[in-house]
Amino acid sequence: MNKDIKNRFHKLRLFLELNGFKLSEVTRTRLKFIKNGIFFFISFNELEKKNEIFFNWNNNFSITISNSLLKEYYKVDLEIDYSNEKDFSKKIITFFENEGRELIMGENNAYKKIYEYQRVINRNYSKKYTLPRA
Repeated sequence: MNKDIKNRFHKLRLFLELNGFKLSEVTRTRLKFIKNGIFFFISFNELEKKNEIFFNWNNNFSITISNSLLKEYYKVDLEIDYSNEKDFSKKIITFFENEGRELIMGENNAYKKIYEYQRVINRNYSKKYTLPRA
């Protein structure tokens, strides 16, 4: 990676900090933020060569904010997968300022709804690809 991770996501990092998230961990490829039991992770996936953002709330499984989540759940078309870091940060900030405002404000009900939505998606996926018992 050609940039320090904190500089790579400078604007997004500042946005999260201005909204009460504290930078709690820095690795070579990932930033971890925390606010009231909500963890946001911003990372650069070296294998896939893409930027990623995901969250964990209340020690549940992690949910990636991806093109599919944005399109299917939030009904927005921001195309963040494989965006360069400048566009990625700009699009994520736009999302958090609008449809994702409840997430950045830490509203528990918003997280509960997304987790339930993701559980249904995962359950349906598992049913579709699970072989029937003999």
